[in-house]
Amino acid sequence: MDNDGFESKLSNISAIIFREWEARVCHDYLYWAANGAKSDEDMWKSAKRDFDLLSQNLGNGTFSDKKALEIGCGVGRLLRPASKTFKHITGLDISLTAINRAKTFLSDCHNVDLLEGNAADLPTINDAEIDLAYSFDVITRMPTAIFAGTLTALSRAIKNDGLALLHLYMGSSVHNTVMQDTMAVRSYSVGSLKDACEAAGFALLSIRGIPFAPDDAITEEQNNSAPYIVVLRRTGAPSAKPYAIERLLNTGFEQEAPLDWPGSRTQYLMCIARATEHMEAKHFKLAQETLEFALANYTAPETSTLEILKRLRSSNAASLNLSPTIATPQPPSLSSSSTISLHSQVFKNNLTALEQRFPAIASILAHLTAAEAVSARQNSKGDTVIFSGTTPLDQMENPKRAAEVWAERTLNSADAQSAEQILIMGFATGYHLDALASRSSKALHVVEPNPNVLCAIMQARDCRHIITRLSSLSISLDNFKNAIDTYPELRFAYLALHPQTQVMEGETIREFRRHWLSERAWKELRPSIAVVGPLYGGSLPIARYIAHALLASGQRVQYFDLQAFHRGYTHIRQLVNKRHRVNLLENKYVEMLSDFVVEATNEHPIDILICVAQAPLSARALSEFRKRGIITAMWFVEDCDRFTTWQQISRYYDYMFLIQDGEYLKRVKTAGAAHAFYLPVGCSPLVHKPLSLTPDEVTRWGSDISFVGAGYNNRQQVFSRFPSSNFKIWGTEWPSGRPFDRLVQEKGRRLEPEEYVKIFNASKININLHSSNERDGIEPFGNFVNPRTFELASCGAFQLVDNRSLLPELFKADYEVATFSTLKELSEKIDYYLNHPEERQRMASAARKRALECHTYEHRMRSLLGHIYADNFEFFRAKQQSGAWPGLMRAAVKFPELSKRVNDAYQQGREPKLDSLIVDIQTSNGALSETEQKLLFLHHVRQHTTYVNKLREGE
Repeated sequence: MDNDGFESKLSNISAIIFREWEARVCHDYLYWAANGAKSDEDMWKSAKRDFDLLSQNLGNGTFSDKKALEIGCGVGRLLRPASKTFKHITGLDISLTAINRAKTFLSDCHNVDLLEGNAADLPTINDAEIDLAYSFDVITRMPTAIFAGTLTALSRAIKNDGLALLHLYMGSSVHNTVMQDTMAVRSYSVGSLKDACEAAGFALLSIRGIPFAPDDAITEEQNNSAPYIVVLRRTGAPSAKPYAIERLLNTGFEQEAPLDWPGSRTQYLMCIARATEHMEAKHFKLAQETLEFALANYTAPETSTLEILKRLRSSNAASLNLSPTIATPQPPSLSSSSTISLHSQVFKNNLTALEQRFPAIASILAHLTAAEAVSARQNSKGDTVIFSGTTPLDQMENPKRAAEVWAERTLNSADAQSAEQILIMGFATGYHLDALASRSSKALHVVEPNPNVLCAIMQARDCRHIITRLSSLSISLDNFKNAIDTYPELRFAYLALHPQTQVMEGETIREFRRHWLSERAWKELRPSIAVVGPLYGGSLPIARYIAHALLASGQRVQYFDLQAFHRGYTHIRQLVNKRHRVNLLENKYVEMLSDFVVEATNEHPIDILICVAQAPLSARALSEFRKRGIITAMWFVEDCDRFTTWQQISRYYDYMFLIQDGEYLKRVKTAGAAHAFYLPVGCSPLVHKPLSLTPDEVTRWGSDISFVGAGYNNRQQVFSRFPSSNFKIWGTEWPSGRPFDRLVQEKGRRLEPEEYVKIFNASKININLHSSNERDGIEPFGNFVNPRTFELASCGAFQLVDNRSLLPELFKADYEVATFSTLKELSEKIDYYLNHPEERQRMASAARKRALECHTYEHRMRSLLGHIYADNFEFFRAKQQSGAWPGLMRAAVKFPELSKRVNDAYQQGREPKLDSLIVDIQTSNGALSETEQKLLFLHHVRQHTTYVNKLREGE
């Protein structure tokens, strides 16, 4: 199809969409244009929930000065919460009736504009006018031609680097979808969506799953797909026409309607569901109008539907019964249903089953009392269980059937079919587990993140048949980690999220999912990662530790060591004196270094860029990485109160990791970071380890008491009054006067890590006093924990560390590390521990054990990448599976030497080219193996062919 043919099709489909949505909104705006709300009050209540779900992780205040656009705003349901997030928002809908009603609803929202029009045109929206566009439950029902046109129109309207948040169904395509069906759900694969978005001028940043409660009326066409929020970033103008983008999206599942097409069956079933709601509420007139609307637009109804409508028209409402052949959700009336007693015997029976299978969990539940937090009502379609008085643990209308649909959709997934294990997040009422167990013999692993919920269900339902069927059951992250250790194959299980659990326990589920994806991705994914360190300073060795930890774990890593450029950077100040000129030249120097890194990644493409605090990368370079779809992460291993560069750089990173928690994360998000997480520093066991020192080394490096670090103000104040005589200070920036002239060793030079590790090992007591320029002594409100704490622990060295608010969750005070809060307490503990060497040794050993088990840089990288993978796992997996390397590695398996060379090149982040396989051959000495000879021969042939072709072009 050419562009003219596509435009004609677009026009015809647009006319159908306008006509049908006008009819729907006129018929029942709450149902069709307000997400099925039962009342205006219900509509506004669900609006905030869905907008929060859509805009999750945008960051508070990040868009308060931005302009937004909603595609398919309906009657303005989401515009109201959106108006509180953005400086200005425009709502667009194809239905004029919907727009007029929205104007009435939102008359008090003065920063909202409303436009009637087609999303594939975006009328009156100027080029590059919008900072962020979003759509919820609209694009997923668009015919692919309209979606393709919408992507192109959004690329025109959104600013460069602007965002689009789209609610879509993804998974297996729904076959035999009719192009003219404006209500059927479309589902796209990751690959086809990514290709289409890139052709439209967008980079696919992330794909985030969202809760979905199955509804019989609309799920028979989407059993193999699930809803997601897709985040796109505009990177430039489209590289393809809309008709080509449509071909990328429509991989054959959408066809022209046949001549005998009866109309949208999806719309018909949804009308049946709405009519059922009305009849349950005794609103028979509304039920009649809804069925009449259904039959006016669908020519192949079931006989039972015609019979029900006939009775409604004859006012014979008392005899109404829905035919069991029509799939219809029926909300139970809790006020009229009978209460289920919470029998202690049921709880005892369940506890007995738990004690046999999962004794640790049984012990925890035995000490909980959740009976008062749960109520349950009998219902012929599944008992409805309400937790904490207001929260249903499953779909209220028809929990058993909803669970069956969920199970069928889960098991029909291609990934689930190929997996031997299924990981279910959410025990809830257990109906979905019943449905899975009855349909599959696969191993089932369940996480219930709220122990009170599990306790409540154990008192409400007999769950013994479910408990005996489970391979593992977890109610805490520690339980879950143990399950993964016990069942390593659980890392590659198919993950299934129970919708209501995800709504109730979203943050906790994210933590479980993050850990699981981290474990899985650590084994399965191999994105190319670049680590950029600073020119100098305390974070320089941390960058090296990060790179080493990733390499040691089998990751594909490039380390950009920029330390060699430090001398040139400092030399600027020797050549130029004026402060503003120095700043200008330093910025230019950073831009030059940024260009080096950008060019290096051109030769060796990367997927993730990890920077450590003070890394010399400019905003321009970071923006360039984002345009390429590279995920950028900054580990800010500095005190946010003292070093405030995070205020300027946060908005240029997709992920910010801090060594401070709580309010600091909010500050960084406010400064523009899309994601912010707490991540303490750690240790590198290869460097920070116990040593056997020679007598000369003990004499040089050893002392009763030592301190390693820079001479910050508070340290000078404390150590100037220090009573001990056998005390050595190592480090820079110390005064030259008394008493430091005798305490500071080797003229206060900067030490290498290998040197201060010897000091740690040679000292009886290592003082670890955190730095502060604001305090004269010991900081009473200190929060972050410095690298020295972990390094000393890893060395098996005894330390006295000042109390920090974040220390207790990392080490046990006075069991693994000794602590102090005042100078008096420090002096007393020095005297005590000098006289108790056995206690020093016990604590140092315990601290080393904890450091190696929990606090290495490999642990930190698993956590850091876990957050990234939790948001982008499917994106990375699809990219890895569709790349050239997997096929090349499979083809080389038969040839061991070639296979090793291919895998080595892959691990080093090289491109899948012949040149990548011969780099070391060209620079090595000695005889060549047969494989090496063949590779070099192919290389020479290609060079000769290229040379000949150039000669021909010249002729």
